[in-house]
Amino acid sequence: MTTKELIDVLSTHPPDLEVMVDGYEGGLNDLIPAKIIVKQVARDVNGQLSYMGSHDYVPEWEDPTDELSIFYNLPLTPALLLRR
Repeated sequence: MTTKELIDVLSTHPPDLEVMVDGYEGGLNDLIPAKIIVKQVARDVNGQLSYMGSHDYVPEWEDPTDELSIFYNLPLTPALLLRR
């Protein structure tokens, strides 16, 4: 989904509708602006692991130019993350 597609979807809802995200083990949390971030993402890196999302982001401590990194030599793309 692109930001334009997200805006299109959001524009079909009332502007005062609450926006929430899943909690860690259950329940819901408010989505707050500080949790909307852009990260470098590698697509389709988690294979068939059913408990993992298909894609993954490069954590701050990871250097994707390091040959020991799981992100080494992978194409990275920026993505907007809506975090809990």
